[in-house]
Amino acid sequence: MAGAKPGVHALQLKPVEVPEDLKAGNKFIKWEDDSTVGVAVTLRVDEEGQILYWTDQNGETECLDITVIRDTRTGKYARLPKAAREHHRKKSPQFKRRVSKGLFHSLSLVDKLKEMVQFGPPDVPVENKTVTVVYGPDMVNISFINFVSNSEGVAKVWTDALLQIATNVLALNASPMQNLQKVYAKLIVKDLTKEGKLPVKNVVRLFSASKEERKRVEAALAACGLPTGKNDSINVEKFSFEDFISIVRKVCPRPELDKVFAEVGTKKPYLTMEQVVDFLNKGQRDPRLNEILYPYADNKKANDIVSRYEPNKSYANKGHLSVDGLYRYLMSDENSVVDPVKFDLSDDMTQPLSNYFINSSHNTYLTGHQFTGRASVEIYRQALLAGCRCVELDCWDGSNENEPIITHGYTMCTEVLFKDVVEAIAESAFKTSDWPIILSFENHCSPKQQAKMAMHCRTAFGDMLLVDEITGYPLTAGTPLPSPKELLCKILVKNKKKIKKRAAPKEIKDKAEEAVENGNKEMQENGLDEENGVEESLAEQKGEDNGDKGAGDGGTVGVEEERRGSATIPAPGSTSATASPGIEKMNSMSADQPEADEYGDDSESEEEEEEEDEEKKKRRQEQKRDKGTAGQETDAVAEMSALVNYIQPVHFHSFEISDKRNRSFEISSFVETAALASLKEFPVEFVNYNKRQLSRIYPRGTRVDSSNYIPQVFWNAGCQLVALNFQTLDLGMQLNMGFFEYNNRSGYILKPDFMRRTDRHFDPFAESTVDGIVAGTVTVKVISGQFLTDKKVGTYVEVDMYGLPADTVRKRFRTKVVPANGINPIYDEEPFVFKKVVLPHLAVLRVSVSEENGKFIGHRILPVEGLRPGYRHIVLRNEANQPLNLPTVFVHITVKDFIPDSFEDFANALANPIAYQAMIEKRAQQLEALMEDDDISSTEEDGRPKST
Repeated sequence: MAGAKPGVHALQLKPVEVPEDLKAGNKFIKWEDDSTVGVAVTLRVDEEGQILYWTDQNGETECLDITVIRDTRTGKYARLPKAAREHHRKKSPQFKRRVSKGLFHSLSLVDKLKEMVQFGPPDVPVENKTVTVVYGPDMVNISFINFVSNSEGVAKVWTDALLQIATNVLALNASPMQNLQKVYAKLIVKDLTKEGKLPVKNVVRLFSASKEERKRVEAALAACGLPTGKNDSINVEKFSFEDFISIVRKVCPRPELDKVFAEVGTKKPYLTMEQVVDFLNKGQRDPRLNEILYPYADNKKANDIVSRYEPNKSYANKGHLSVDGLYRYLMSDENSVVDPVKFDLSDDMTQPLSNYFINSSHNTYLTGHQFTGRASVEIYRQALLAGCRCVELDCWDGSNENEPIITHGYTMCTEVLFKDVVEAIAESAFKTSDWPIILSFENHCSPKQQAKMAMHCRTAFGDMLLVDEITGYPLTAGTPLPSPKELLCKILVKNKKKIKKRAAPKEIKDKAEEAVENGNKEMQENGLDEENGVEESLAEQKGEDNGDKGAGDGGTVGVEEERRGSATIPAPGSTSATASPGIEKMNSMSADQPEADEYGDDSESEEEEEEEDEEKKKRRQEQKRDKGTAGQETDAVAEMSALVNYIQPVHFHSFEISDKRNRSFEISSFVETAALASLKEFPVEFVNYNKRQLSRIYPRGTRVDSSNYIPQVFWNAGCQLVALNFQTLDLGMQLNMGFFEYNNRSGYILKPDFMRRTDRHFDPFAESTVDGIVAGTVTVKVISGQFLTDKKVGTYVEVDMYGLPADTVRKRFRTKVVPANGINPIYDEEPFVFKKVVLPHLAVLRVSVSEENGKFIGHRILPVEGLRPGYRHIVLRNEANQPLNLPTVFVHITVKDFIPDSFEDFANALANPIAYQAMIEKRAQQLEALMEDDDISSTEEDGRPKST
């Protein structure tokens, strides 16, 4: 919660600054992917940096909300008509048929468009003069608009500045008042008449969907002295933002604000300076804040608020705040529901990599279904630009010029070239976040194509690729991982790594020879050659071909194996899926490779398997389906192994063995079902494992619809790489986007102290207060909604909390349905009380709004630790976490330390002794009616008996 974090963070976030060139505008040729002609336009950005708009030679204007811009490109990666032509020529069967029939109409149009965009000096390539704007409602459904300038310099300025504005954290978390400014800006630049006037029908259409609402808008226009006729137009120069706010206030009346105003003040039409100070300190301030680090509001602060927000100059000069002034303050960025510090880079980024939750993607290449989905290069860019720091690459041998491809094996999914993907990653990796990226390989390629993969990685990434150890962080047992700061702008590869067998020390040579002799038979069965080296887990090297999944990184634990604490689950029809005891002993005796003495043998004979009951066989089949194809990875070749360092995948054996090995650079992957089993059986051990090294969780293979689990389950255990299907915007992905929105969208969130320190104990199933952590109480009163939908339907609000199992509250708190009102429904419900939040640091609130039939309208994920108490407006987001311009929910929030019921009265007395004494005196007066005169005279003024 807002007051829970000690110390004061100096806010580094800066508001949007629009370069003068963008405000003044430049000449461009505009074309879109489905265009056959280019259009000459003047391209501009408004003063506040909220909309991108362009006007053609006929005076017609179009615009784009900058918050939906996902990327800007120039140079090599800008879109060109030529690229479309080459695509048709080389890829499209339809085009080949057209060529065979002599039909070239489409091609000639593309050629014509190519000629039209030859703008400016002919010696400068068109792509270097092109600004490609990528936008869309999510990471899959994206569109492109292209603007060709007359110089390379202009294109570079626009490309860089637009992306900087579009990714500005403060702009993405704009206040309701700033969003109203955006709507106003769109209104006065788009669809104006040739005379530059605003048609009245545009204003009416913005706010009304029914005849009743239309009349309300027309009355509001008349009250502002503006035309109201259907065919009338408004002079834009006489239509100020204040006029627009007046219309908004009349279209969306706020009686609940009048009520708040009356409660704060008196019967006067304004609040005095003293009342404003009282309102700020008692209603809008976190009571747990240190008053030295966070001083109370005073007259100077109150006067500043009055001068900034009071529209009535007479009131402002006297230091008074009207209800209109209070409305503007409550809608401003100064009254945001989340402490702005949470949006800034406020976490310590110098701790080991294992101390962070890392934004991670599963099967990143897919844009849809796991079995029939389309693979895409573009979605890698979109995931990285959205803050993802771990992407997955499923690599297979390609038939096209022996180039490796990325696809979902043994499915009907399409494929993309590995080379194209790594080039896209290199181009987008650090555009929006400088923090390190992990490439999680699931490698099925032959040695020859693996060598090509390594070559492409080195060529595309160059110095960004981390291939050498960092000074001070050797790959030895007991050494922690480097920090994100030390890995800034670096790409780390997670791929199976071939580790050569090392000679045993002389003093244990005889034992090693004996172990090898005992293990010869198993080695032969597994097809191992001592000259080729022994991998960390022989099960992952050969046994995986029989269905034992390695999760794309050489190791995954299944439900049954974890229950037994063994190395692997034997695949159906195999006699052994793990290394022989002899080999394990030999490995355990290696001086430079410390590991457990024995891993144990979980192999079963064929006879034992045949005797398994149907239930066990069914469970094994389910586990195999959950794990998918990653267990069939091929062995790593030297070229790929050389790229692997601090993220070395190994097969998971048990928490005890991992603890003994003590290697922070080893990582294991868990299918969600296996991770759940481990979490239920070994919760504390799982947390401790994640203090030292990374774990990766991924969706079970049976989620063919690309649905997601709830990531909070595994964050509670400290799992760092909780990978989700980014193409599916379900609840799990919504929580993920909301969670990683903070810490400057870096893709890294520092874990709580007790999930990092080895001297602290933490059980994710704890219901009592965690040692050293003050539990909290959160209360949310949903008061009203504004502009939720333009449909005349009923709406309701739900408030859920996600955190530890003890803190999670779902589907309990829901307002009544306010019928037939999507503009300004008043809920005014009893407060929703989350009495005891055991771990506020990991808890989030989800406030969601739906139509009465359950159709989603918008939501917002709010970190409990960053909540600001008092009256606040919550700007809603869509499923992709993009801000909605008008829809807001007005709430009252209280946050305080948790106090057991038995001590609540005592705590209240300590917090406010004057109020406590007044209550005692009032009770004494009430008792007087039931007491005789003698009884009254025999008591002290405070109600106690007089001493005799």
